[in-house]
Amino acid sequence: MRVLVFLVLLAGEALAQVASATLSGTVLDESGAVAPAAAITAREEGAGFTRSTETGAEGGYAIEDLPPGWYTVTAAKPGFRTTTSEHVLLTVNQKARLDLRLSVGPAHESVKATGSTHRLPGSCRSISATSRRW
Repeated sequence: MRVLVFLVLLAGEALAQVASATLSGTVLDESGAVAPAAAITAREEGAGFTRSTETGAEGGYAIEDLPPGWYTVTAAKPGFRTTTSEHVLLTVNQKARLDLRLSVGPAHESVKATGSTHRLPGSCRSISATSRRW
């Protein structure tokens, strides 16, 4: 009986160890004001897996349970150019932060964001993106 209980507990712990990452951040406009209701999409660059969400009233978003890999992340909102950040690396159990800025203009125009990853204490990483027009 003890062996069965041990195996059940061990199986539960194994299931709790998820091989995924979380990407979160804040979307702002050019003036630094938050951008609520912006569509955020993370697309895995190899397999094309996508997951989407929308920013909340304070401009924040979170996309959980992303498989590890390289991602292209886009932020879009009517009245603004679409902002894209390419080659965002997410690793197992990582909590990454990617803040994005939207600039006023037609949605069919896009802004490509370039950035760098900074190692933070624990399993968090921050990706600071600056935008420039292409």
